[in-house]
Amino acid sequence: MLNCFDMMINIVGFNVKAENFKAITSWERSLNDVEYYSMIEVKGKLAVLEGRLVDHEEINFWILGDDGIWKTHIILDFPLIDHKNVCFCGQTYYDEEIIFVVKDNKFYYFCYDITTNSIHTCVESLYPIGKILQQ
Repeated sequence: MLNCFDMMINIVGFNVKAENFKAITSWERSLNDVEYYSMIEVKGKLAVLEGRLVDHEEINFWILGDDGIWKTHIILDFPLIDHKNVCFCGQTYYDEEIIFVVKDNKFYYFCYDITTNSIHTCVESLYPIGKILQQ
């Protein structure tokens, strides 16, 4: 669970089977103008997408290492689209791509490849996004 309150980031991990929880130390943020956070799992590790879209047009991507230290993985720059409409959507089956969806009169989706640090697909679609993700 991720909670932002009073400029503090709080993350709590719940183990339902063992009926316990633990606090996870948050990463050190470099700026205070973050518009949103999304938690995901990348290659079996906890990751957070930290979006600063006002002037920076970037998403910082943090991964929690085995040593408990957060590391910045990459900064994503999206082409051609109003960045205020970007949302994280999911991951591909092989856990090497992150899917982002943009709604700007039409739907666009971007597949960000973690291994090559690149956006390799940019598609404009009138097809409902839910159907794309279910295929």
